[in-house]
Amino acid sequence: MMSARLQAMAPDNAPNPIQRCAPTGAAAFNIRGSTIHTFLSIPVGGKFALLQGQPLTTLQNKLDGVMYIIVDEKSMVSLKLLYQIDSRLRQACPRRKDQPFGGFSLLLFGDFFQLTPVGQKPLFHTKLKSEDEVNGQQSYYSIDQTTTLQTIVRQAGTKQAAFRDCLQALRLGQGHVEIQHWELLASRIVSVLSDDKVRKFQHATRLYFTRKDVERINNYSLRDISHAVLAIHALHDSPASADTDEKDVQNLQAILKVSVGSRVMLIANL
Repeated sequence: MMSARLQAMAPDNAPNPIQRCAPTGAAAFNIRGSTIHTFLSIPVGGKFALLQGQPLTTLQNKLDGVMYIIVDEKSMVSLKLLYQIDSRLRQACPRRKDQPFGGFSLLLFGDFFQLTPVGQKPLFHTKLKSEDEVNGQQSYYSIDQTTTLQTIVRQAGTKQAAFRDCLQALRLGQGHVEIQHWELLASRIVSVLSDDKVRKFQHATRLYFTRKDVERINNYSLRDISHAVLAIHALHDSPASADTDEKDVQNLQAILKVSVGSRVMLIANL
């Protein structure tokens, strides 16, 4: 809705004034955008440096006519990343390099009670150690307007009241979760549900704490499809790359297992 309203404000036949991005591929897909790192050519885990030549021209072309940049899932944006966003946008628009975010209107969406950045400090953190974090805090403080949405849409209605109250208690954490919330969640454990109810969740998304658990359930799902499983082995360009940890190559596996009917989700632009 926000994108539609901003688009309506643009002059006729003008380029899209909005760019949407998010910290992860899955979040970017949900808003029909791109990852922050892809959109602004920010390296993942590598050294952040000024763009030059064609990469800079490419970014400037992407920003031509853009007035609003929407960043979703702000809870996962670190102070360091926000500084890199600010720096990159200033570089892309030299005429406005003295303005926060290069003069672009940056809109942060999300909920700070949700997931935080991995290994980095969130935007509300105050115990800063590095220069990037200090610069990121200054960038964050330059955003001086906040709009709070008060209406819950996904769990609306009286039938969802108990579940809605439970989610709010879990969101706030210790001191807010009470026995009735525990009892509500305990009533949905697989062992106490009928087989018919369990089958309704056969294709539901499952959340796990570790990649090992995810790999285990994925293997179970492939087994249950009852089709032949194709194991695709990666072609490595050197012995060193064969020993590289998956987490250092955007979770690309050395052996990719797929089958007819299996569900595959691409969560990163490689």
